Amino acid sequence: MLRRDLLPAAFDRYARVGELEFALFEDADGTPEAIVEAVQQALPSGASFDGARLLQLGSRVIDQTTFFGDALSIDGRDLIRRGTWCTADGQELTDPTFRQLAGRLVVSGGSGWPDPGAGGNFAHAFCRPVHGPGGDPLEWQQMFDAIRAVLLPPATPAEIRDWTSPQLDQVSDYFRPGLEWWGVYLFSVYLPQWRQLAIVLGSATD
Repeated sequence: MLRRDLLPAAFDRYARVGELEFALFEDADGTPEAIVEAVQQALPSGASFDGARLLQLGSRVIDQTTFFGDALSIDGRDLIRRGTWCTADGQELTDPTFRQLAGRLVVSGGSGWPDPGAGGNFAHAFCRPVHGPGGDPLEWQQMFDAIRAVLLPPATPAEIRDWTSPQLDQVSDYFRPGLEWWGVYLFSVYLPQWRQLAIVLGSATD
């Protein structure tokens, strides 16, 4: 199993503004043991890690709808900013897509937040960093589209496992801050035809 050192440009752009972290591996297996090894490599340097505890907590296979969560439109195309938001021009928008927000300045509003460790909701974690999705909403949409195309190429069989748990702080101290409120996320996405394994992890607080 070899970790890819160079990822497409969208991953670098996202790393400057988002909270999730990504690691891609080639010539990989999709076994739980291989995934645990990949998670250890994906964690930031210096983070603690208990692979045996992660195996004990286990994972569940989920479909793409559960993986992305309700911050993605039903047709799977558009990121959604859940909640009710007021724009500088006086409009009130409920659950607008990021494309609808392009060129608009949001001045107030709010929405609920998934329970930390509840699982799924990759799209929510992707587009709701701790201090909000600043910048151009279309750029966020474009980053999402590009990263999704790498993780889950169209018409390519994939096994998505959700390792997220409220007990992930027992696996690594990396996850402790996210359990305060923003959330913790840990997914593996395996493409058996390509033997590509992706690890997605996230944890943050203000």
